[in-house]
Order: sequence, then structure tokens, then C-alpha cells
Amino acid sequence: MYEAVVNSLLLLYYGTDPPKEFFYTGTPVSADHKKDLGISIDLNEYPIDESEVVNNYPNPFYASTNIEYELKKESRVILRVFNARGQEIRTLMDRTQGYGVYTVIWDGRGRNLQPAPSGIYYLVAEINGKREMKKMVLLK
Repeated sequence: MYEAVVNSLLLLYYGTDPPKEFFYTGTPVSADHKKDLGISIDLNEYPIDESEVVNNYPNPFYASTNIEYELKKESRVILRVFNARGQEIRTLMDRTQGYGVYTVIWDGRGRNLQPAPSGIYYLVAEINGKREMKKMVLLK
């Protein structure tokens, strides 16, 4: 049988931005015994947003642009690109994804994989029914 001793503990809570750190150091505790470390975490202290479209970069772009978004919980994600006339050019994402930060690359191509002409395009991000629109500029 192995014995473990804990004399310090670092806990990182990633539900906040920036992440919150809790650190315990004190009397060594055997890992097979329960010990109240005196750490209390109120998860309601920092409300968690459902999701956020972080950015698309570079913008303007020449060959491709990165679309980065963060999900705070499992979410249905639909990312579509529209031209300035409101016509859908391409669907980049249409599925359910788990918690995390994601990057989707739009290569400046339409549904038929032909290069789209220079111009203004709109990214419509729908995450769990909440829509957000971002303007993107494609230069050739």
C-alpha cells in the first residue's frame, strides 16, 4: 500500500476570465483522510456566459481568416458566411460542440469551393439560438 501526503494544493477555476487561483499550504495531510482545507468557492460569484464569438483575424484578410469562439457549455453551433447582398456563401459549421475554445478557418471559398471575389462578407454565428454578426473584408 502506498501513502501519499499533501502539504500544498493549487486549484485553478477556469469559469472566470482570468481564471481564479486558490492555493493551500499548511500542515501535511495524509491523502487517505478527509481534511477541510478552508477553501470556499462560490460559483455564483462569477456568472458564466453561455458563449462568445471572440474574433475573426486577420481582418481584412487575403487568403483565409480564423474565426475563434468560446463555449462555456455544450452548444449547438452554426457558422455561416453571407455576401453583401445577403446570399449565403458557405456554411462553415453546423453541429453540437462541447465546452472549450475553437478555431474555424474560412479559406475565402464558396459552397462550390471556388474562390470568392474581393468584398465585404458577414459571418453569422448562431450559438444555441443566439445570433451574432461580424463583418469581414476579403481582399485579393
